[in-house]
Amino acid sequence: MFIFVAGLFHRAILLSGSALSSWALVEDPVDFAVRLARQVNCTIPEDLYREHELIVDCLRDIPLQDLMAADVAAPTFLSSFGPSVDGVVIKSDFHEDLWTNFMPEMTGFAPAPGQSGGPNYDLMFGVVTSESLWKFSATDIAAGFEGERRDKIIRTYVRNAYTYHLSEIFFTVVNEYTDWERTVLHPINTRDATVAALSDAQFVAPVVQTGDLLSKPLHGIGPKTHKSFFYVFDYQTKDGDYPQVTLRIISPYQSSHN
Repeated sequence: MFIFVAGLFHRAILLSGSALSSWALVEDPVDFAVRLARQVNCTIPEDLYREHELIVDCLRDIPLQDLMAADVAAPTFLSSFGPSVDGVVIKSDFHEDLWTNFMPEMTGFAPAPGQSGGPNYDLMFGVVTSESLWKFSATDIAAGFEGERRDKIIRTYVRNAYTYHLSEIFFTVVNEYTDWERTVLHPINTRDATVAALSDAQFVAPVVQTGDLLSKPLHGIGPKTHKSFFYVFDYQTKDGDYPQVTLRIISPYQSSHN
């Protein structure tokens, strides 16, 4: 990619997630497009592959309020509207391409022919505290909830975001985000752990992974010429509903990747 956009970008900012997030791409865009078209009375062609433009043309003529009112909700924690893998703008193997270009030390991957150097623009990436808090109801936030509801929430996320080893992933998450030193877990503690688990999985881990990849010299060739910074934004209003422990981190990544 950098070959074709050389000189176009000078700095980049990644906020609360990246293309590696589970919600960043629409898994089945055709299904959502057809559902939307049906709800606004567009004709569905028999051959979607050859005549999909008919749906596009129809949707362009539909008033915005009708499109917004249509019910095309995605499974919980996923997206129904957004970028999708079309094989042209977003390649079907973009995950492998990312690893190939930025992580040549991974077994089975090698640098792309003719590529050297790396991104030469500065990068800032980061998150806010409690990224997933907005997904919870006011009652959950105020009173917390018990382990049974926590298990239901995490099971739903694992089922929708992963394909294999679902039970192993679920039990690992619950184990890692349980305070085993407490003999009795208060609903507020259970709430905090659940918010932390979802925040890490959906936002923190993807943006840190992408930032880490982009902070290294491409293929480890040549000196690093750009700076990378990681931040945690923890601002809370005076009367906020969910006060947080103060945490301020601004870490220059170049110190660990030079």
